[in-house]
Amino acid sequence: MVDSLGPPRVQEVRPIPKWSAMATVPDLLTSVRPLTRRTAPTVPRRTAIGGPPVLAGTVVVFHLALQVCHRRRPRLRTRRTAESAHSSDVVYEFFSGLGGLRLGYTSAERSLPARARNATRFRAYEIDQVCCQVYEDLYGARALRGVQHMEPWMRASKEDELWCCSIDRLPDAAFEGADLWLMSPPCQPFTRTGRRRDVWDPRCKALLRLLDALPRLEQKPKGLLLENVPEFQHSVAHARLTSTLHQCGYATREALLTPLDFGFPNSRQRFYLLAARAARTDHASLSLSSTEVVKPVGQFLEDAQLDSLQVPSHLLKEAFDGGLSLDLATRTSLATKTFTAGYGKTSYGAVGLSRAGPLLYDAAPLPPERRLVAEKRFTMSLPADMWSQVRYFAPKEVANLMGFPRTWSLPGDLPCRTQWRLLGNSVNVSLVEEVIHVENPDNYLRYAMRREKVRQELQSKPMTGTELDDANPIKTKQVSLKGLSFHPDEPIDEKLQEVWLWHGTGKEGAAGITDTDFDMGRAGSAAGTMFGRGLYFAESCMKSDEYTKADERDWYPLILCRVTCGRLFYCDWKSPSDHKEKLEDACHHEGFHCVLGDREKVRGTYREFIVFDNDQVYPEYIVWYSR
Repeated sequence: MVDSLGPPRVQEVRPIPKWSAMATVPDLLTSVRPLTRRTAPTVPRRTAIGGPPVLAGTVVVFHLALQVCHRRRPRLRTRRTAESAHSSDVVYEFFSGLGGLRLGYTSAERSLPARARNATRFRAYEIDQVCCQVYEDLYGARALRGVQHMEPWMRASKEDELWCCSIDRLPDAAFEGADLWLMSPPCQPFTRTGRRRDVWDPRCKALLRLLDALPRLEQKPKGLLLENVPEFQHSVAHARLTSTLHQCGYATREALLTPLDFGFPNSRQRFYLLAARAARTDHASLSLSSTEVVKPVGQFLEDAQLDSLQVPSHLLKEAFDGGLSLDLATRTSLATKTFTAGYGKTSYGAVGLSRAGPLLYDAAPLPPERRLVAEKRFTMSLPADMWSQVRYFAPKEVANLMGFPRTWSLPGDLPCRTQWRLLGNSVNVSLVEEVIHVENPDNYLRYAMRREKVRQELQSKPMTGTELDDANPIKTKQVSLKGLSFHPDEPIDEKLQEVWLWHGTGKEGAAGITDTDFDMGRAGSAAGTMFGRGLYFAESCMKSDEYTKADERDWYPLILCRVTCGRLFYCDWKSPSDHKEKLEDACHHEGFHCVLGDREKVRGTYREFIVFDNDQVYPEYIVWYSR
């Protein structure tokens, strides 16, 4: 683990697993149980488990979390040089394509403190020759061709390599020596257009070869991240994959994610499986939700050469005459459909035009009678008087929509159609910069004791009419965190109305709150006391974002807290500030534990939760993000 408050203590007697991650929120809570220290630390420990930009598979900004496992050795009493202080990680990127997973991993590593970073060596495996040329150009990896004859696995290498080869023809020795496997195997065996031949499709042979070799490897990878289409989740290949991983002692987590969940106007859903070597090998699903505001398409556009992007008029006429609907976006649209590898391929005709990806109506505004259809359903038939304003998205714009950094681009000498094909098989990057898990044993012990006291109070006087409304539940309840927290034996207890809530602050506030605790003496000093002098939390991160302050990196901190709400005092008064004392007395003397200020009902804004005992709150995660 990355100890942000200094090196590990000498009393540490076992290696601590370090999770260096491409992580997001709220899947930041995926983890296996941390090892237990023989002596509790005297200061709280914060563990960085996330980093920017998050890359989650073929097209999600994931925001999903890959978590890569390295091991950190116990501290020795000897002096070490700066060079020896860091170990080296080896990452194998199978079906590497453009190296999108590599890009996400290295970006995540750069977000960690310098002393927590390890040198990383990559080995990419790819059979597509164009992809190999682009990968070599982008990352400077040494390309090896004729791998089977060269047998490079027989020697050690200290530089990045790109093996241009068929994975299914390699021996087991070619897969030895990695700390992490990244993979995005071909999706055609699991899709309708690929005839869903599953493991009987020749394009699935490479994945099956890896699964066949994994149990026999002497040095198995510590972590694995796989991305594919949603249909993979119910395939024979998926069953074979999870069976092999559990047999080899891996814990697995799964998720279905779409970029819309994380602020990108693209609806391409993808399946992710994350595995880590662990003592517990249970299989669970991540049910993820986010309150990110989706940005309009116009924020991802470039100054494109419009002539080269014009959609041929004969294709538009064919689509119109055939009654085909086009995926049409405008600069204000908040959704686009999937960009496929067939994007811009005119030989597919009008049918291909309607299925390969979205088009841009680059004029403002749309006629009123068509605006609702375009912006809400982003499909419509197009009359001739609008054809001249319809174009393809430029390759750089597609990359922007997929979350790649603005400074990233494909080689300029590649034909536009080739760039579209490569991007159609690639991945997305996200905006959560870093996630830090807080381990403060003293604070957590006080929280657990207070929680038990609330339980006893509710047993003696059960809740009546103070439960959270099932018809309008707390928004963070949509996120399933059961068994995935760093306290897997103590999941959220709904009987006590224990919930995850957000708290916005600044850099100093985040450090002070997690190092010690919330200071009731300062309650209301930063943002007022509408509901009394208490601690304020929100179910929506958009509300808590109003109270965050940027640090020197221009990152903003949100604290994700466990909060035991217990018996709620529901407040929908228009002017609660006129009755602060009554609200405070209700929690101090009348058996209530928390005030629910329903400003969503009164003002159309957000609901707030206020507690007047800092032991009812445990600040468990710091989420750093950029706007």
